[in-house]
Amino acid sequence: MLASLEGTSLEGSSEECLMLASLEGSSEECLMLTSLEGSSEECLMLTPLEEGSSEECLMLASLEGSSEECLMLASLEGSSEECLMLASLEGSSEECLMLASLEGSSEECLIEDCLMLTSLEGSSEECLMLASLEGSSEECLMLASLEGSSEECLGQQ
Repeated sequence: MLASLEGTSLEGSSEECLMLASLEGSSEECLMLTSLEGSSEECLMLTPLEEGSSEECLMLASLEGSSEECLMLASLEGSSEECLMLASLEGSSEECLMLASLEGSSEECLIEDCLMLTSLEGSSEECLMLASLEGSSEECLMLASLEGSSEECLGQQ
């Protein structure tokens, strides 16, 4: 495998490496190679079938500045902890809220990440919409109090 990696790294192509790694059941080398090429599309297709873990995906997506593939992978795993950490760095909570809604629990997102993230964005519309569906206005009231506007939360009290 090492020889194959050295060859593909010089050629600037990881297609053969991905085909070989898929047969071996290991994507560690694949992640190292794709990170250098600046593309993780093939690697992401390989990792979910192997380990069922998105740790490597998050490390790679963070370098690329895009978490779309990572969010799709995390949603299948049923865990959004990494997603919240990644979305907070990107300055966008849209994916986080969409993922939390599918999981049926946004407590972590609303309290810790959503409040910290929306405060930086200056907009809590998505957070308020999610809290209203859960039938709980505690987080909403705390967030609205910081923004100086509780009009959206009045319907929940």
